[in-house]
Amino acid sequence: MKNTKYFQLIFISFIISALATLHLSIFTEGFIITVSIVFLPFFIYLNEDLGALSICGLVAFLSPLVRYSLLLLEFPQSTAFNMIVPDIYFYITYGVIFHLLYERKNNRTITYFILAAAFCDFGSNIVEMIFREGLYGISLPILKGLSIVAIVRGFMLLLLLIFIKYYKSFLINQEHETRYRYLLNLTSTFKSELYFMQKNMAHIEEVMEESFKAYRMAMEQTISPELKGSLLNLTKEVHEIKKSYTRVIQGIKNTFPELMELSNLDLKSVVSLLELNTREQLKEENKVAFKCNLSGNGLVKYHYYFMSILANLVQNAIEASSKSVDPVINLNISAEEEIVCIKIEDNGPGIEPEHLEYIFNPGFSTKFDPKTGNINRGIGLTLIKDLIEEKFKGSVVVETTPGEGTIFSIELPKKILEEGIL
Repeated sequence: MKNTKYFQLIFISFIISALATLHLSIFTEGFIITVSIVFLPFFIYLNEDLGALSICGLVAFLSPLVRYSLLLLEFPQSTAFNMIVPDIYFYITYGVIFHLLYERKNNRTITYFILAAAFCDFGSNIVEMIFREGLYGISLPILKGLSIVAIVRGFMLLLLLIFIKYYKSFLINQEHETRYRYLLNLTSTFKSELYFMQKNMAHIEEVMEESFKAYRMAMEQTISPELKGSLLNLTKEVHEIKKSYTRVIQGIKNTFPELMELSNLDLKSVVSLLELNTREQLKEENKVAFKCNLSGNGLVKYHYYFMSILANLVQNAIEASSKSVDPVINLNISAEEEIVCIKIEDNGPGIEPEHLEYIFNPGFSTKFDPKTGNINRGIGLTLIKDLIEEKFKGSVVVETTPGEGTIFSIELPKKILEEGIL
């Protein structure tokens, strides 16, 4: 921790010393006006833990040393030394005044900080001029000039602080947007998987009831004990599978509660997030052109399900068109008075007629990798159809031309999309 503070002090001192070499000589020999005095209070403001006395103390040593090295190129040693000694008093005075005026106060504001910096600027210049010209060498024009310099540098400091404030706000907003995009994508994935798991729970319950029914029927008939035992074991195993599903679902909800409750979004926000994610994904596949258009707007209550529909459609379109010469994907969403229409079109190879009636069946997939033997599990389109019909009471139509491309057309009732029915 101490090493970090020492490094910060040295870094700040080098910056101030370097900036001090850019100066304007006025009033008397050796007296300079430099932009570094704008950045000195700025660094003090950003590093309150270091303190003005520590920063100004180190700058009072390093800055005159740098200037002395440069002055030796033009002046004798004694003259150069006499020219930089008042600089030391300037920085020490600045640190002491700033500490007394600002750092010892309990209620600190930006306004008071700027006023304190301007007063330190003016007071330190007065002390430096006294050491250079003597008390009686300070005239009214010099006082007026130093006042103007302090005001101008105070105004520059204000602009710098305003810039930093809004820049920090910009970074925070960017970070918030990135985090929200991540959460929305993660939520969509979780919700989609949970949806299938909960749907399977109903099937598991039915299978368990049927197996137990078969066991009871077997008990009433003269069937071998081995078969009766197998039926009972089957019922028990199905029951265990159901309990495991229940634990997984509850575990996900308990582990990621914030993912289950995201605030409502409007169509514009959802589409914007989808577009950003898609363009990031396609950075490595520059040949795929993704075009997105939205007309109209409206709220989406269960936006994670809506995002799952869009994300799966877009991902399928990317995979389908990736082998085309000039792959193009068009996503058009139109929010009308009662209906939200979604149409996604790709110029991929299309879907074979014999496959078209099966594409929404669970487990069906034409995506087979002959090199690895892996096959897509085929739940993307099943998920889309289920969400559209069961959650949003909408419809989906597929139009395809082999060798030319595929169009998925979806219609969702706007009222259900906005208010939800879950």
